[in-house]
Amino acid sequence: MKVKKTYRLEEETIRELEKLCEATGKTATEVIEAAIRDAIREPYDESGPDRVGDGWAQTVAALTEQLAVKDGQIASLGRALESAQETAKAAQALHAANVQERALGSGGEKEGRRWRWPWSNV
Repeated sequence: MKVKKTYRLEEETIRELEKLCEATGKTATEVIEAAIRDAIREPYDESGPDRVGDGWAQTVAALTEQLAVKDGQIASLGRALESAQETAKAAQALHAANVQERALGSGGEKEGRRWRWPWSNV
């Protein structure tokens, strides 16, 4: 599927493109697409033809290093999350025990009052 896109090019680049199109009998689109495909297959580093691909290797190395840092950060956050979940579970258990104790305590007091109240002189 072709997509129409507009780019701004220097006049000299356009003149060279037109010469190349006339010489090869290809359209400007075909020439530009071929140039892009060639650039992707054979990356060019401006430091010299013997260093072709070094830029890609440096980029990959930098990105790999960044990923290692992010992996460490994710692992640290995972451990912190596990710790927070354990703390929350302990707090919930403590709260449930307190609620149960209060319920049993107040229920016992009511029971005691209910059984004692009718026989008291109050």
